[in-house]
Amino acid sequence: MTDSLTLRLRLAVASAAELGEEEAATGGRRVFLARARTDTPEAAPSRRVVLHPAAPDGPTREALVRRTDQLLVLTHPAIAAPIATGELEGRAWIIDPIPPGIPVLQRLADRGTLPLREAITILRDVARALAALHRRELTHGRLWAGTVMLDRRGTVLTSFGLVADATPKDDLHALGALAWEMLVGLPPQAAGSWPLRTYRPSAPADLERLVGGLLSPDGEPRPGRAEEVLDVLDHFPPLTPEPIADFLDGVAAGGGRRSRRRRGLMVTLGSLLGRLRGS
Repeated sequence: MTDSLTLRLRLAVASAAELGEEEAATGGRRVFLARARTDTPEAAPSRRVVLHPAAPDGPTREALVRRTDQLLVLTHPAIAAPIATGELEGRAWIIDPIPPGIPVLQRLADRGTLPLREAITILRDVARALAALHRRELTHGRLWAGTVMLDRRGTVLTSFGLVADATPKDDLHALGALAWEMLVGLPPQAAGSWPLRTYRPSAPADLERLVGGLLSPDGEPRPGRAEEVLDVLDHFPPLTPEPIADFLDGVAAGGGRRSRRRRGLMVTLGSLLGRLRGS
């Protein structure tokens, strides 16, 4: 049975998307799958509609409105910016595109950890996206393995929410957590405080220093800008896209597929538990 709020939301977003099944509901935030409105519904791009809790008043509300307006006109190859936004009975809604491909979270669930050069390539793409945001005095605020999508063309940052108080340094700390999870297979909270190369001896010393700085709890010596992260990552050779394309085509590199899945399930659960502890 569809509740009355869902019916009103369906009408509110009707010009931009056709509302589908509810995907999740946590903390007053409701998430729906949707389709773009086109003349060929079977080929319509996928969308996600997020209905946030009651919007704040005063300066915080004004900051959120400015942020959303800027995101709606943002164009960058590694950013899937919101498509539309609005308000329903004091609650903000946002329509996000769902790019083709898989999230890093799913990639980790299959492999456990990522090849070193692939992880560096993903980090470089995400750092470039963050640099583009930060130059416009914008932040992502929800960066983790579930909001970074991979396909044959590269990496795309998705799922921009209503986060008024996030800072660029918050984004960079989240980038460090993403790096650690891709290279170690666990969130940093679950892996302790040992240096990166304790778990991944093949990692370059420069990468260990970078990730350690990004995860520094007191913000020092955390890089202050995404460009500083790129200065380090750009010293490493780029990765050709074959490993990601092979995975999407159902080809697993090497053996041990079953054990990877089992280990991957632990990675996924560890990531979700880490996010719950931090929320």
